[in-house]
Amino acid sequence: MKVEYINPFIVSSIDILKQVCNISVSKNQLFVKKGFTQLKDVTISVGVTGDIKGNFVMGFDRETAMNIASIMMGGFPVTEFNEITASAVSEICNMIGGQSGIHFSDINTKIDITPPMMQINREHATANYANQTICVPLSLDIGGTLELDVCII
Repeated sequence: MKVEYINPFIVSSIDILKQVCNISVSKNQLFVKKGFTQLKDVTISVGVTGDIKGNFVMGFDRETAMNIASIMMGGFPVTEFNEITASAVSEICNMIGGQSGIHFSDINTKIDITPPMMQINREHATANYANQTICVPLSLDIGGTLELDVCII
């Protein structure tokens, strides 16, 4: 997988979280996921079509997702993971996908994204990553880590 296909997702994640939620992000060491991999509590998958194909998945623990939703709702306390929380976190992923499209156009690559699909995972849930997937852990200054998984085939 070419690094120029990963960077738009990283840059967009950092930018959108800062612009929308005023969350500062630190990028940690990336690594490869392949085969059965443990999932975070909440995963949101967005498909990528166009000149390149694949998807990106954002994984959060439940508390981090609720903190992000709270910030998006003007600081309203979020004490449970419900439809409003799910909608807020899905919208962040949608914004990141849209912003990524702009960065891809800068390298003359056209992409479209699918609507985000959220999955609430049971404890110790796993998924089989059949294709090589690059995971970029992003540490958030509000606490918690968001895992950005990018798979372009």
